[in-house]
Amino acid sequence: MKEKYGEFTKRIDKGEGMHSLPFLNKYYRKISNPITYLLQKTKITPNQVTSFMIFFGCFACLLFANFNYWIWGAILLNVYIILDHVDGDLARAKEMTSEKGYFLDRVSHILMRGILPLAMSIGLWRHYNEAYILIIGLFSVYFVLTDHVFLYMDTIRRKLNVY
Repeated sequence: MKEKYGEFTKRIDKGEGMHSLPFLNKYYRKISNPITYLLQKTKITPNQVTSFMIFFGCFACLLFANFNYWIWGAILLNVYIILDHVDGDLARAKEMTSEKGYFLDRVSHILMRGILPLAMSIGLWRHYNEAYILIIGLFSVYFVLTDHVFLYMDTIRRKLNVY
């Protein structure tokens, strides 16, 4: 029997930390759920979706590095966010969750959170030619990546019960 869309969304909307950002649920889920519903019947894997997500995110960063293309960068960044929802939901829908997929998703988040502020600061620096903008971008990359390292270390400690 074919699963109805409403039943499908109730089954897959169990993502980790998903309810912590209601804005994402309200708007992005309205786009990502139908895409996931259609993709669950195809041979496309969640890791392939994550790979496309990384491509769109990196391309968005390249566009942000050129101030004249920020609108296109913002559009591709939204595609990245939608695909971020799709990959996890597709993994749950197809029952294909894996450590490799989780790792790939985490790496894509760290990559984007590190590169995005740098790309935006490069774009602003190239447009306004003010060095302090680039310095702020470099500091933001440092703080974001440092935060991720400490969060990762804390996660490992909790899993190993080392405190």
